[in-house]
Amino acid sequence: MLSYLIKREIKKQLKRSTIKRKKRFLDYRDVDAITFMVEQGQLEELKPLMQSFLLEGIQASIVVLNIAGIPIDPEYPAVSIIEIRAENTVKQKMLPNKEIVKRFISIRPSVVCDLTTQEFLPLLYLLSISMATMKIGIEKGELPLFDFMLKPLDENSSYELAKNLFFYWKSIDIKNNNS
Repeated sequence: MLSYLIKREIKKQLKRSTIKRKKRFLDYRDVDAITFMVEQGQLEELKPLMQSFLLEGIQASIVVLNIAGIPIDPEYPAVSIIEIRAENTVKQKMLPNKEIVKRFISIRPSVVCDLTTQEFLPLLYLLSISMATMKIGIEKGELPLFDFMLKPLDENSSYELAKNLFFYWKSIDIKNNNS
């Protein structure tokens, strides 16, 4: 029951942000800041990808769902890290608390990229309130959260999914620029 109510709140927030945000497809080369949503277990695997974004001059911020509270490497290649731990959630660990929401809103990236493969209500809630110009991610559930998404195959790793997502995004840019 609580999960249903939370999803209803996410739909409400998504509708509100869709009306307010300036949604458009961004050319990859025009992006200056991306916020990634990941699970704690994905961090090590995605580290090379984060390093490549920083080398390209793209500010990479990360929202990490870390309910177990496993310490995150302080040298992790990101401009900022928002960590959602069990103590940072409300309503039986289904929503981020006000402090996390304020920190997330203050980042203001041009793109939000959800690299999780399952529905995690705290991350879906943050995604629904995001005013990012473009939202990209891995398809999950029935909520229309993304402007651009891939459907995952079971055997793909987080790194492979992210690599494919960005490959296709860059390919679309090339086609748009050649027309």
